[in-house]
Amino acid sequence: MTDGRKNSNGRVVLITLTVVIGMGLLTFIGGPWLYRHFCAVTGYGGTPKRVSAEDATNEVVNRDMTVRFAANVNYNMPWQFKPEQNKQQIKVGEQKVAYFSAYNPTDKTITGRASYNITPDKAATYFAKIDCFCFTLQTLKPHERADMPVVYYIDPEIVKDHDVDDVNEVTLSYTFFVVKDGDKDQADAKPVAQNIQKVEVKK
Repeated sequence: MTDGRKNSNGRVVLITLTVVIGMGLLTFIGGPWLYRHFCAVTGYGGTPKRVSAEDATNEVVNRDMTVRFAANVNYNMPWQFKPEQNKQQIKVGEQKVAYFSAYNPTDKTITGRASYNITPDKAATYFAKIDCFCFTLQTLKPHERADMPVVYYIDPEIVKDHDVDDVNEVTLSYTFFVVKDGDKDQADAKPVAQNIQKVEVKK
């Protein structure tokens, strides 16, 4: 029995080390973009999945969940950033739109990038975002204010995963960081007003 447990523990340690080393290599070789893309596809590390409108589910399941929203800024980001709603009650599979607001109180134009995650981590695989201000860089002119939408749903596949049977509430969190002029993605930034379009969700 003892040898069996030791072998089992050894396999767990080996698998964990392999994952950690693999993710480190992915970040080193592929860069931050590839790492963010991997997380967005798999839900790794509490990162919600990104799906296209065409691939989004039409199935709504009779399971109620609460989605809470949190907003933060990095220490060097002067923007004021907050969710327009503290929480939303949804059905699994139901598409919803939530809004965040950002304000640039400074006298200079600032470009930001929003990082995001879901807690608890084990629910991130089932949190799907169709459209989000976090998909692109955002630029606010001096004293400009903007509403930023995110269109999301919780994948009905969650009802098949008994490891998350106890999850009735998830939190979607964003943190805005300043994008420096030398950032290679700077050219992708557009004024927020150009990025925000009419948001529609499936009924």
